[in-house]
Amino acid sequence: MNERAFNLFTALLALILIVLTSILVSSMVQSESNAKTIIAKVLSQSRLESMSRLIRADAFQTFNYATREQMELWLSEPGNVFEIADYHKWADWQSVVDEFADAKFKNAEVFADYLARNLPSMIAQSKPEGYAGYELDVQFDQVKFKAILKEVLAKSYEDNDFFQIIDCKGTPETCPNGSFYLNLKFSKLDQSLYEQMPLITVKDTRGNSTGSDPIIPKNDLKVYIPTRIFKALTLARSFMHSELGSGINTASDFGYYSPRIQNEIDSMALGFCDYGYCYPRQNPYFPPDRTYIDSQSCPGFITSSSDYLSVDGTFRGTNFSYEAGNDKGTEDEIKALLKQRLCELSTELLGKYEGPQYKNDFAIATETFQGKPCYVTVDEKGGIEAKSHESKGIEAGNADIDASGLRGTFSEEEPNNPDGPGALCPYQYELQENQRTGMFREGGEIKINDFGPASCFAASAPDKAKCTQVTVVKLMVTYMEKDMNYKVMKDRDVWIKISTADYNYTPFNAKISLGDTGSDCAFSFPEFDEKACNEKGWVCYVPNTVDGCYPSKLA
Repeated sequence: MNERAFNLFTALLALILIVLTSILVSSMVQSESNAKTIIAKVLSQSRLESMSRLIRADAFQTFNYATREQMELWLSEPGNVFEIADYHKWADWQSVVDEFADAKFKNAEVFADYLARNLPSMIAQSKPEGYAGYELDVQFDQVKFKAILKEVLAKSYEDNDFFQIIDCKGTPETCPNGSFYLNLKFSKLDQSLYEQMPLITVKDTRGNSTGSDPIIPKNDLKVYIPTRIFKALTLARSFMHSELGSGINTASDFGYYSPRIQNEIDSMALGFCDYGYCYPRQNPYFPPDRTYIDSQSCPGFITSSSDYLSVDGTFRGTNFSYEAGNDKGTEDEIKALLKQRLCELSTELLGKYEGPQYKNDFAIATETFQGKPCYVTVDEKGGIEAKSHESKGIEAGNADIDASGLRGTFSEEEPNNPDGPGALCPYQYELQENQRTGMFREGGEIKINDFGPASCFAASAPDKAKCTQVTVVKLMVTYMEKDMNYKVMKDRDVWIKISTADYNYTPFNAKISLGDTGSDCAFSFPEFDEKACNEKGWVCYVPNTVDGCYPSKLA
């Protein structure tokens, strides 16, 4: 009995041990399986995160490259011309930089729309391939991305460090580089807006896990833009002012916006423009060499084109001709003469940057005008405007007019002539009544008065002759990048166009004289002398029976 009981107890104990062993073994097997599953998931997640970071980094670099490429395209596309019309701003380099920032980025809508339209396709097309076991997807909402870019650009523009210009101090000689960094403040985005950022999604097909991340981190980005827009601006600036650096010496400044050149152009005129002269100008700078028309009535008393007066003249070493009385012909001629002068000026100021040392650096676009290179683009039909204004009354009269005081004395040495003394100011003649307008000096500043046209003869005069002057000049300097280190797309020409529009020129005004000019050709005082009309020198008398235009011939 005792032996049986012992055997039964032993069997039960063995059974219990077997069950416990089975349970323990099963638990160990299950734990190992669970551990393997957890390890597999951790490894899968780790691989996914690593791959996501790698792919996100690729996409982020694509964003940087695409931004550089789109900026280059945007700044150099044919219709994107950067214009500074305010003549004051060209004198100060920081003002030029600020004007560029205002023009291109103050209205964030324009550039944000440009990037939003072009970046998505570039990033989507650049999805990396060759990652076995992973599926990639880029989720891009163009409307939302535009809103994000607009906000980033607006917030970035608010800071003073929106641009960081590289090695450029405002003149071609102090600007070996001229590219820039664009600082984009993504860190200032509201979280709700940042959450709408384009996402890149990575799926591990082996572990079936998925992860998504914004393409751009919520950090401040510093994007290098190799395009040398500021180099181009220094070249354009050297045409506007020949004296740059630490300051501008207006006495030796022969740039387009200097008092010398501005007042020179303001003095140019064709037709009947001078007090006491009943003959049209033969040189746009000076009164004619005679006071009357021999054997012909004054143009203005015109019944047909056969009454036009053909005038031969000279201008800076070249001959020209025009028909006084033909408004359009006279306007076209003064436009052509001014283009000649601007091309001459461009050669003086920009031609020096065409030497062999620049052949692999940059080029300035040129056109040929009158057989010579012109370093600025000026369309004398669209870029230069001129206007003919009534200047002389034409009346029937008699021959006993005293003309002895109407002959002017003047130098015929053309102003700012590189072949001459070079420093002569315009308006180098004295008349009883001068018609002189242009830049003047006030409190150390150079300013421009705004005068409208004015005549000095009776409104009842039966006919009128006219004076033709330039009213608007639009010109452009075009820079071409030739250094491959500053081009994003190596196989594409990069042209940057810088322009100015000058509306400062005064139309014919017989009542205004600003007096004398100083050594810098600016008028010496701001208070203009508005003269009472003296009709004596602004009327030409045509006798009914004798050919000729009075004042009469002098002995």
